[in-house]
Formats: sequence, structure tokens, C-alpha cells
Amino acid sequence: MKDNSYMTEGNITKALWRFTLPMIMGGILQQLYSLTDAFILGNFVGDTAVASVSASSAVLNICFFAIVGLMTGFSIQLSHMFGAKEYDKIKKLVTTAMTFMGIGAVIASFLIVTIKYFIFDLINTPAEIIPGASSYLNFAAPGIVFSGMYNLYGGMLRAVGDSKRPLIALIISSAINVALDLLFVAVFKMGVGGAALATVIAQTISAVYLIYHANKNEFFRISFKKSFYDMGIFKETVSLSLPKMLQTCLNSVGQMMLQSINNYFGVFAVAAISTAYRIDSLTITPIMYLNSAISIFTGQNLGAQKPERARKGLFTGSVMAGVFSLAVTFIFVFLGGWLLSLFGLSQQSIDIGWRFFRLCAIFYPCFAVYNVFIGYLQGKKDVKFVSFLSILCLAIRVGGSFILRDILGVDVVAIAECISWAAGLIIVIWRYRWHRKKEKQV
Repeated sequence: MKDNSYMTEGNITKALWRFTLPMIMGGILQQLYSLTDAFILGNFVGDTAVASVSASSAVLNICFFAIVGLMTGFSIQLSHMFGAKEYDKIKKLVTTAMTFMGIGAVIASFLIVTIKYFIFDLINTPAEIIPGASSYLNFAAPGIVFSGMYNLYGGMLRAVGDSKRPLIALIISSAINVALDLLFVAVFKMGVGGAALATVIAQTISAVYLIYHANKNEFFRISFKKSFYDMGIFKETVSLSLPKMLQTCLNSVGQMMLQSINNYFGVFAVAAISTAYRIDSLTITPIMYLNSAISIFTGQNLGAQKPERARKGLFTGSVMAGVFSLAVTFIFVFLGGWLLSLFGLSQQSIDIGWRFFRLCAIFYPCFAVYNVFIGYLQGKKDVKFVSFLSILCLAIRVGGSFILRDILGVDVVAIAECISWAAGLIIVIWRYRWHRKKEKQV
């Protein structure tokens, strides 16, 4: 394993940039999976196809968010072990986590195909987009195993300071995804199912690439010998993951409820807001990956007994996030309508989506700084509070949307989200101060 001590030594700003930039580039490429589907389907099929992918995503997110929850505890644990140079424990953690994740992903794939129509009915999915959504899930569900593998191995490498390999994997697979999307949708006319198949093939390639390179490091190699299964380490990891998994599973339920709100306003609203979220996910990628970088930076420095450096990283990250958020605000206020028009949407959908952008734009600085503080608290293993706060913010979004939907109309989703960001920022700053007060008392 090459030396990644720059996370615990030297200039903090350079360390965060060095680690975060490959993650940002990788995140942008990962978001292009979703954007490529929307762009090609919107231009070659239409609004209904874009809405179908959005409806299917509400189902897939149940499993995806569970994987993200498990990865949070895994990455925190791994970063602390790496900072403390406990390499023997890392091999046991990796072997045990991979086994359980693989079993869980197979079960999840089966469940998705089994319960998809029940969920479509539950969230009042418009009848005209159900066939496309069902087709997408039939292809996408088996790919959960490979998506889980990619996230696990990508998280392993990032947790020890290597964010370049996941980036290379995404460069390769993103190019393949675009090529296959064009082939399956534009040439073979496979519609929504073709877009899903292209994504699964690309994710499989990225997973195989990361597994190959991770296995070059001895303590990342999986061994099925009994001595490499350590339930004590795994239980500690699960204890860190469970709050996040609960939060993400509840988040998936909340996302389905929000999808139900979009469905309430019709196909144009579904196409508009789902496309707006895809563009939004791309442009706020620097903020989201800075959150991950701060979490790992904090974990490694606390593991190395450098709490003051961890705090300095928090404030450096907040400044970086603030700059990113101002750039995003400018893009959405002035270019939001043009960006939406690239996806072949009708003018009615474009108008709804651009209004969504303008409503959210002013609150992006709140969102940015909130996420940096969340990353710091996760690095401190304060995952129960982070999960509670995320659930609270989700409750504000969902509850506000349902209560005010007939008053505010289709704009309600954006307004409720902005309120949740502002509330979250206030609470997370209070939590940071609570930690500092406790530390001073010790």
C-alpha cells in the first residue's frame, strides 16, 4: 500500500484537495450514468420514458440506501484502523463485510422484482409509466450485486486515501455506459429496459476493475478461512452502520412518498423534477464528496490522535463547500432552463423544473455547510445523532410537502427541502458546539 500519510500530515487544504478532486471527478462520472439515461431517453423516446426511470428509481433506492448505510460504518471503521495502523484487523473486516454484503444484495435483487407492482400502486404511479418502470427494474435488479461490490471496494480504497482507482474505474465504465445507451436505446430501440441493461453492464465492469486492483493489497484480499471472519469487528461496524442504515431506509421510504407527491401533479411534474434532481446531483457532487472526504479525514486524524487537525479540516472544508455552493447557485439561476431543455423535455416540464432550481438556489450555501459538518460528526463516530438529524430533516420535507401541496402546488417539494436544509444547519452547528464543550471538560 502506498503512503497516504498526507491525510494526517502537512497542509490541510492541499490534503483535502488532493483527496477530494478524484472523488469529485468520479462522482460526476457516476452521476452521468443517470444523466445519460435521461438525456438519451428524453431525446429518443420522450417524457414518459424519463418519468418511468424516476418511478423505478424510487424502488431501487430501497436497496441502494441500505448499501450506503452499511458503507458508512465500514468506511469509518476502516479509516480509524488505517490511521492507527491496525492492518491485521482490516483484512478481517473486509472479508466479513464482503460476505454479508454479497448475501444481502442477492436477497435484495429478488425482493425488488417480487414487490415492484405493490410499490408502484403504493406511490400512485401513473398508469402510463408503469410498463417502462417495470422493464427498467427487470434489468436493473440483478445489477445491485455489482453496484454493491463497486461501492464496497471503492469505499475501501477511499478510506485508506486512494481516491484515484475509483475514478479510473468510472472513466472506463462511464464511456461504456454512454456507448451502450446509444446502442440499446437509439439503435436497437430497447427503450427503458435498454438503458437499464447498459447501466448494469457498465457497473459490472467498474466493480471487476476495483476488485482486481484492491486485491493487489494483501490486507484487502478476501479469505474464506474461518480465522478471517471476526464477528467482534463486524458487530462494531454494524453498530456504526445501523443508525445510518435505518436513516437511509427511512430516507428511501421518504423518497417514495415524495415521488408520490410528484406523481400527484402528473407526468410533466415527474419528468421535470426527476430531471432537475439529476442535474442537481451532478452540480452538487463536489459538496457531497467533500462530505465523504471530511468524514475520512476526521477518522484518520482522530485515529492518529490529532483532534485539532481534524477540527481545522472541518473549517477548511466549510470554506471550500461555500465556494462550490455559490457557483451552483449561479448555474441554476441563470442556466437552469437551458440545462433542462437539453433533455428533450416539453416546455411545460422545463418551466416546472426551472422554477424548482430558482427556489432551491438561495439555500445551497446552507446545504453545503450542513453536509461538511455532517461529515465531521460521522468521522467522530457520532452516527446516531447524524442519522436522527437526517431523519428529522426528511420528516420536514415529507410532512411539509403533504401538508402544503394543495396550497403551494408543484413548488412544494422545493420549498420544503429548503426549509429542511436551514433547520439541519442550525442543529448541526449546535451539535458541534456540544462536542467542543464536552472535550474541554475532559
